[in-house]
Amino acid sequence: MSYRSYIKYYEGESFEECLQIYNDKKKKSMAIMGEKHAKTYTFLSPEGKIVTFTNLAKFARDNNLNTQSLKQVAMGRMKSNLGWKLAI
Repeated sequence: MSYRSYIKYYEGESFEECLQIYNDKKKKSMAIMGEKHAKTYTFLSPEGKIVTFTNLAKFARDNNLNTQSLKQVAMGRMKSNLGWKLAI
């Protein structure tokens, strides 16, 4: 089974255009869902500043940190990750 059976065709558009519309809608809905379920965290940075953010995975990507290690710190299984600590 291929994408062609799942994607709604619009009049006058090619398959590639419809596929692009489908992928854009999917990315947008996944981003919205990710923000809905994101938790708020408060960490102490290596410089000693308190940083509060929502969405741990996005924060880790933006700051070149390992998401799984930050999750371990947030759950209390690790004390720190690259200087980042949980601020209580």
